[in-house]
Amino acid sequence: MVVTERSRALPALFEYIALTEVPPLLPQPHGRPIHKATVIRWATTGCSGVRLRTVCLGRIRCTTQAWLTEFGEQVEAAHLQRQLEERGRGG
Repeated sequence: MVVTERSRALPALFEYIALTEVPPLLPQPHGRPIHKATVIRWATTGCSGVRLRTVCLGRIRCTTQAWLTEFGEQVEAAHLQRQLEERGRGG
């Protein structure tokens, strides 16, 4: 990657995070951290038809904070869309 003034200004967008290191960075539902297998499942099979974007660096599968945010927004949109469709069918 070419380092530019823009990439220096936004380093968090380009810092890779190993999938096994993601759970402590996320909100903890019911006071329990999300299991690392959950994050791996988001990357491999997805959630609500959305997969977490990743890159493999050597043997370590990684994501970024920006990709986590994008994933969360897309999953939320998919949930809202499903709810609207269910209401339209009378369910």
